[in-house]
Amino acid sequence: MTHWGNFALAAFLIALNMPKEEILGVFKKASNYDERIAKYHIERMSRGKKYTPPSCEKLRSFGLCIQNGIQCSKIKNPVQYYRRKLFSMQKPGKVEKQ
Repeated sequence: MTHWGNFALAAFLIALNMPKEEILGVFKKASNYDERIAKYHIERMSRGKKYTPPSCEKLRSFGLCIQNGIQCSKIKNPVQYYRRKLFSMQKPGKVEKQ
């Protein structure tokens, strides 16, 4: 994954309050994984000034948008998409439109 992809994924997982060890577990699967570097960046991103995940527009500009514009008019960033999707899945009997 690219540097921007790593940054976007880490910022997204931190915004969801995923524990740091679990975030490291996600990155351990990468072929270029370096635990020392990954720990440093995750620690730095999760303390002090919180980094927000890049906007959907920014992700598209880096070729990282997996929705390819679907539902983009309704959301500003991946965290908002995730929370809406989670909320809709928790409604009993609700079928979400794709």
